[in-house]
Amino acid sequence: MVRRLRDDRTRRYYRRGDDQVWSLTLTYRSALSPWYPLGSGRKLRFRCDYDGPAAFANTKEVTLREINRLELDFGQPISIAELHNELTIWQTFFTLALRQAVYLDDARFSIADKAKGTTPFGLMVPGRRDPASIARQNHDYILFTKGQLGNRLAGCLRSWRENYEGLMNAMLLFAGTSYQSDSYIHARLLAYLQALEVLHRERFTASRDLTLVGRLSELFESYPKSLTPIFPAGLGDMGLLKDVRNYLTHYSRPKSLGSDILWSRRLLILFEKTRLFAEVCLLGVMGLSDDEIREHLRTFEPYVGWSHEKHR
Repeated sequence: MVRRLRDDRTRRYYRRGDDQVWSLTLTYRSALSPWYPLGSGRKLRFRCDYDGPAAFANTKEVTLREINRLELDFGQPISIAELHNELTIWQTFFTLALRQAVYLDDARFSIADKAKGTTPFGLMVPGRRDPASIARQNHDYILFTKGQLGNRLAGCLRSWRENYEGLMNAMLLFAGTSYQSDSYIHARLLAYLQALEVLHRERFTASRDLTLVGRLSELFESYPKSLTPIFPAGLGDMGLLKDVRNYLTHYSRPKSLGSDILWSRRLLILFEKTRLFAEVCLLGVMGLSDDEIREHLRTFEPYVGWSHEKHR
């Protein structure tokens, strides 16, 4: 999501052995994207910088890192609460893109003062992290990248920001499941179905009296080309999702489902397809059309793989 800069940084390292001296020269080129306008005077850009040692000697192992930052310009002073809300918006965005929990290492901000210039500050951001949750995602399982979005990136970022406030509850329900990777699939499947139900209620305000199956059906009909490959029975599958939700909520009905489904591969398939259902809808929130989403998902490994799995 970047363009190259001219300010290359070069580091040269030396290590003396018993009979020889060898050197390693590292050249790193930092990168910075253009500013993307988000509306209301706000804008965003991405940057990558070198975060490794300046020098080392007699070291057997050296870690060289690239640190990625998201820069936000608000155009005017904002409160800490507004800053925290903005960070949550983009944390949710990257959770969608990477399909895994995203954690904020730190937040650095500055306040411009005409008399004193720009004053930097740091904000401590608490969060639970563990090695499993912050492991690098397999590239084939990343939902979208800057290269895939291409010249649509600016519009997608702006559309996400403009729609987030009205769809916040659904967004947080969706993103929250990525932070529950150690929970039972039953609970996470219910969370995705709840996110879809809330997304419909918040997005289609004129259809407030619909049942769950009605809401799922209306969402399905908004993206038929993208969703039919994973739910070939169409509206009939929306009824199945409603039945599964009812069973996992009450464990008594419908009679067509029994306790065997709790430990079956069928439930895993429905879980993965419901997750894809939610992701398709959120790609729509980003401003992509049904045709664009379908084309984007043609080579997306989870979508292709689960489309071939039968859930009936």
